[in-house]
Amino acid sequence: MSNQYITTAAPVSKRNPISANALLVHLYISQWSGKKIDGRAANPHTNAVNEKANSASGVNHLLGADCAELNRIHNLGTTARTWFVSATMPWMDRGTRLLPVRRFVEVEQELLQRQQLYYEAVDELMDVYSDRVAQSRVALGAMFDETDCPTPDHVRAAFSMRFRFAPVPESGDFRVDVSNEQMAALMQHYATEATDLVQAGLKASSDVAVEALRTLSDRLDALQEYDTNPEAGTTRKPILRDSVVEHFIDAVDMLEANNVAENPSVSQMATHLRQAARSLDASALRSSVNVRDEAATTVNQVLATLPSLDF
Repeated sequence: MSNQYITTAAPVSKRNPISANALLVHLYISQWSGKKIDGRAANPHTNAVNEKANSASGVNHLLGADCAELNRIHNLGTTARTWFVSATMPWMDRGTRLLPVRRFVEVEQELLQRQQLYYEAVDELMDVYSDRVAQSRVALGAMFDETDCPTPDHVRAAFSMRFRFAPVPESGDFRVDVSNEQMAALMQHYATEATDLVQAGLKASSDVAVEALRTLSDRLDALQEYDTNPEAGTTRKPILRDSVVEHFIDAVDMLEANNVAENPSVSQMATHLRQAARSLDASALRSSVNVRDEAATTVNQVLATLPSLDF
C-alpha cells in the first residue's frame, strides 16, 4: 500500500483559478474475483449432483458463492468507488478526478478510513482462506481443481486500494518541440477542455442542489397545506425528515466547494441557495408553524430567483 502526493506545480502567481483551487486525485482499487471459468461445467456428460453446489453457467466460485469475507471486500471496493465519484468532479484522464483544495483534508481522511476498512477485510478473508478453500473442495466435487486456487500470498497481493494526489497541470505546461502557433493551439485546447470539464461538474452540482431545494420546498408546501386545512385532523401529517434538510445543506456546501474556476454565476447561485439554507433546522420546522411559514417563503423566493441566474 503506497499512496502518492505529487507536489510539483507552477508558481502560484502564474496559476489559473482551476490550478490554484483544485488538485487531481486518482483512486486505484484491485480485487480478486474468487471465480474461475470451467468449460467442463457446460458439458452435460461431466455434470454430477455433487458438482452443482457452487457452479453455474461454467463459473466456479472458488470460495463458495456466499463467502461473506470475500463479498465484504467487493462491497467495500464498490462503495468506495461510488463515494469517490460523488465526492469529486470529472477530469480528462480515465479514473482521475478533480478535487477542490478546500475539501482535500476531508476527502483524504475519508480515503484513509475506507482504505483501512478495506485492508482489515482482506485480513479477515486471509484468516479463513484455507477453510473456505476446503469447503469449496467438497462443494465442487470433481469440478474442483486445486491449481485454480492461488496461494494465500497471491490472493493477498491481488487486493489493493491506494490513491494519488497531484497538481492540476497549467495550460502552458507543455514540454514538446513544436512551433509557437502549435504551442498556442495546444494551450488553448487544454484550457478549453479543462474549463468545459469543470463547467460540466458544476452543472451537475448545481442540479443536485436545486433539486434538493425543490424537494424541501415540496415538503414545506405540503406541511403548510396541512396546517391551513380545516380537515387536517382527519388526514396524516406530512413527514419532514432530517435527511431532506441535511441533503440540501450538503449539496450547497458541495456546490460552493466545486466552484474551483471561480465562476461568478455559480457564486451567485450558491449565495442564493445559502440564503435558503440559513437557519434551517428540521426539528424546528416540524414543531413550529411560524418557522415553517418563514422557511417556505424564503425557499420559494430563492427558487423564483434561480432561473434568472446566468448559468
